[in-house]
Amino acid sequence: MELEQIIKENLAAINEDYDILKPFMQNWLKKVEAAIQSRHNAQAEAVSTLKGIDYSVKAIATEIGASRTTMYNHEQLLRRYIEQSAATASSDSPYSTIARLQTDKTNLQDKNTKLMQRDVETALLKAQNRDLSASLEGKNAEIERLQKRISELSEENQFLKKGNGPTSHRTVKAFKKT
Repeated sequence: MELEQIIKENLAAINEDYDILKPFMQNWLKKVEAAIQSRHNAQAEAVSTLKGIDYSVKAIATEIGASRTTMYNHEQLLRRYIEQSAATASSDSPYSTIARLQTDKTNLQDKNTKLMQRDVETALLKAQNRDLSASLEGKNAEIERLQKRISELSEENQFLKKGNGPTSHRTVKAFKKT
């Protein structure tokens, strides 16, 4: 994209019109945009360079003209040295920081998801517990009523067993009144 087009788009974003500007201001904007483009290109080149850096044993061996066998001789001292140096060098790399932050973000998102699932399960269990408690109260009331009825029937049974003989309807009614 040509410089003038980039300037017009940037000016439009800040509600300005390139075509109504005086020529000296247009020239200044062209110089400013050229400086910005220069920085952008340098930044893109630096990013490309950072991405292309290879700390592998093979890449280092190739660069210094050593065989891979040499790198792995002497208890792998050279290999271990390369790995240590690479770890130290890449610890300052923004890409390492980004990768670590992305991993941390993923871990936190997973943890957050698990916590939300736990909270939902807890809420469901509480609701189920309330329902069961209400049902239990109804069952307990029914048990009390049935226990009273058993007690009444037991007393009536004892009364009848005491030898009052065959009972008439009036005897049972009399028993119930007492």
